[in-house]
Amino acid sequence: MIQLYDRSGEPVDTERWLLLFHDRRYQLLAHTRTDGYIVSTVWIGIDYSFGDGDPLIFETMVFGSQDWDEEQRRYSSEEEAFAGHEEIVASIRVAEELERAFDGS
Repeated sequence: MIQLYDRSGEPVDTERWLLLFHDRRYQLLAHTRTDGYIVSTVWIGIDYSFGDGDPLIFETMVFGSQDWDEEQRRYSSEEEAFAGHEEIVASIRVAEELERAFDGS
C-alpha cells in the first residue's frame, strides 16, 4: 500500500494529499537555473522507499541537454532536500566553469 505524507513527514489521507499536491507553492521547494540546466526540488508526498527505510517524499531532478540531464535524487526531509538541491547546483556550476575554462583554451 502506498503511504502519503505532508511536507513535515506526517502521514495524510488521499484527500489531504491531493489538496496539498495541487498547491504549487506547497509543492515547490527550490528551482534554480544554471547556464545549461534547470534544477527542481519538490515535495511529492509519496513514499518512494516503499516501506524500506525512512519515507522518501521529496525529489530533486535536473533537466538539460548533457551529462546531468535527468539526474534524480530523493529525500526524507525538507532539510535533506534543500541540502541536496544546493549540492547538485554547486556541482553543476563547477562542471560548467570547468567546461568554459577548457573551451576557452
